[in-house]
Amino acid sequence: MRTINRQRSTVLCTLLTALLVGGAISANAQFDAGSDGSDGVLAPVSDMLIDMADHPDGVYQYVSVNIPAGVTITFLPNAENTPVTWLVQSTCLIDGNVSVDGSAPPTNGSIDFQGGAGGPGGFEGGDGAPFDVDTDPGPGLGPGGAGVSAGDDKRGGGGSYGTAGGGANSPSTYHPPGNTYGSIFLLPLIGGSGGSGGGRTQGAGGGGGGGAFFVAANESVTVNGTLSARGGSGANPSFSGRSGGGSGGALRVASPNIFGTGTITALGGSGGDAGNGGGQGRIRLEGRLTEFTGTISGAATTAGGAGILMLPDNLQPDLAITSVAGMAAPANPTGDLASPDILLPITETNPMTVVVSCQDLLPDTIVTVFARPEFGAVTSATAAAMGTFDASTATVSLTVPPGVGTLTAQAVNGVTEAKSTPEQRAALPKSLTGLAANGERFARVEVQADLGAPSKLVLVTESGARLTLPKG
Repeated sequence: MRTINRQRSTVLCTLLTALLVGGAISANAQFDAGSDGSDGVLAPVSDMLIDMADHPDGVYQYVSVNIPAGVTITFLPNAENTPVTWLVQSTCLIDGNVSVDGSAPPTNGSIDFQGGAGGPGGFEGGDGAPFDVDTDPGPGLGPGGAGVSAGDDKRGGGGSYGTAGGGANSPSTYHPPGNTYGSIFLLPLIGGSGGSGGGRTQGAGGGGGGGAFFVAANESVTVNGTLSARGGSGANPSFSGRSGGGSGGALRVASPNIFGTGTITALGGSGGDAGNGGGQGRIRLEGRLTEFTGTISGAATTAGGAGILMLPDNLQPDLAITSVAGMAAPANPTGDLASPDILLPITETNPMTVVVSCQDLLPDTIVTVFARPEFGAVTSATAAAMGTFDASTATVSLTVPPGVGTLTAQAVNGVTEAKSTPEQRAALPKSLTGLAANGERFARVEVQADLGAPSKLVLVTESGARLTLPKG
């Protein structure tokens, strides 16, 4: 009976996947990097520094790329410090060198106090503390930036990314390393994090994190030279700077054919003097035929085919069920049927109020909450998100069935604001609409969250193909 079951009514935090399963683009479809060829042919005959100022989204659309042996390509980051993306209509041949490395601290007398710059899409190292100034050094920047511990003679921690940077647990001796982050799918594409600066007695700046680089070519990518996203080292060891190295960055290659005998590296930078080195960055090769036989250095993944080619830069929607009938969602839900996360009392009556917090979602977007009992019919109710794009709340009045069950919130939104037709999306930069492996742009995004659990995203292309964003 209802009165008996109500005592065991619960909302579990089990992560649901049924709504997120969709058909991926066929591996047999022709690969389309989405390049319109507007940047022409890249075939330098000498070293080249590419100033990214005229490409604010970091996306270059080439007909072909040919980097000869002995030629090195480097980059000057744009104002937004975006990653570098090369979309190529035919082939990309790298016999020379392409570098998005982070930098060591700049030289300033005998000690490098300023932190090193990150590569494009990467993050700076922390500033060192001059020995004659009573200040603490700075932490490395970025999601995996190394921290600092107050006091004299601290040895800088290494930035982290795919693996943790160096650093000990003793706060009296070492700065702590940063936290690992990111996904093996390199979605979203993000660079490496900085090492922390050195301590007060022998302070020096930390190394910058390696940048982020993505190349996609319709026919093939060949690396016989070097493709590099290394972290910057700490200060010159002879300066006794005690600073940490930056982590390696991110390198992603997507093409039907990936060849070469060269080097693909995203290693972290070394520490200065007694400082600690940075962790490894992330590398991903996505090719139907991958015959790269060279050296790969970093936290690497090789996968057949390419699901998502490029994500929209502005895609960060998030949902979270924060309370049910006035009871807050648990901080660490278990989703265990035998041990409910929320136990609704028998006195609680329907309908119940479910509060859903939203971020980066257009105001008035309709949020639907589903109650799925272990047995019986699913119930649902809707409410509009009220607030701003940055932060809004949907308050849903929902009939919760008796017995054990799960609660899920879902919202559907356009990938870009007020751009609902293919013609409107085609007029926007691909960095705003994203691009699927068959050349289609994304039309909408579905965001879903279970009670107390992180949200998950599904991107839907213009033809209706559904691509679930993987988690790290």
